[in-house]
Amino acid sequence: MASGVQPMVWTEVTGFDTSQAQELGPQLGIELELLQHAARADASFVTTDSDALLQLATRTARLIGTQIQYSSLLIVITAKGVTTVESGDSGIGASVRREWVDGDGPEKPGPWAVLAQLLDSFAESYLPLVESAEDQVLAMEEQLFEALLPDEQISVLFRLRRQLILLQRVLGPVSKVVARLRQMNPRLAGAESPDFRGAQDGLHRIESRVEGLWQVVTSVAEMSNLMEQQRQGSASRKLAAWASIVAVPTALSGIFGMNFIRMPGTDVEYGYLGVLAVMVVACAALFVRFKKIGWL
Repeated sequence: MASGVQPMVWTEVTGFDTSQAQELGPQLGIELELLQHAARADASFVTTDSDALLQLATRTARLIGTQIQYSSLLIVITAKGVTTVESGDSGIGASVRREWVDGDGPEKPGPWAVLAQLLDSFAESYLPLVESAEDQVLAMEEQLFEALLPDEQISVLFRLRRQLILLQRVLGPVSKVVARLRQMNPRLAGAESPDFRGAQDGLHRIESRVEGLWQVVTSVAEMSNLMEQQRQGSASRKLAAWASIVAVPTALSGIFGMNFIRMPGTDVEYGYLGVLAVMVVACAALFVRFKKIGWL
């Protein structure tokens, strides 16, 4: 650290559970209500009159199969240091802390610079998740052009769309927090001047890709629905065409099978063959017609 600057203290907690709030709260100097709020992983921006200059609770995420698994991340900035409390093990705090520990000389960052690095790492952590989701959707889209998606894939598609909506709800508040931090930057305590532009740009890129991916997922779902309707319509047309063709001999057979004593044509020498000929010609004409209009 630079001469005359008091070393910063970084306290890190991983695998946090709400049952530990009563014990960890006093040890970390963090209010119990804040720990419980952080465990719910609701993104927020809080300033207090205590030693904490900033308290940020948000979510980290990773894609497991087709499910996005979230964990909470609480960052508390004080004049003396940084405290990070995470319910999962995303590795965001650990990777930044490793860089901080390995740093030496005057380049070693202070609390606000560490916050900027944490937010940078937070934004980057969503990139593999979005790319993996994009790969899944593109694979489904390619399969859709070859054949209809099976029911399992349709279910996956709608689950993924729901997950993307939840992801947008996570990224939106954090993006607002980072924008507010950029506005506060000139007024932040201490001599350091953290740059939150990288985190803001990274979050904007992720938000744009998530929005684009959501639109693609919606388009694939709509296209699959349209293709299914088209397939059902084609099947219905074929059934209607064959039903019309079969109706001709059925009707003629029904008429001449009523066994009336006096019925026109029953006493004609070639009446039977004539009726068969009418059936064949009528069925052939209908078949050609339906074939021409694409129903068969």
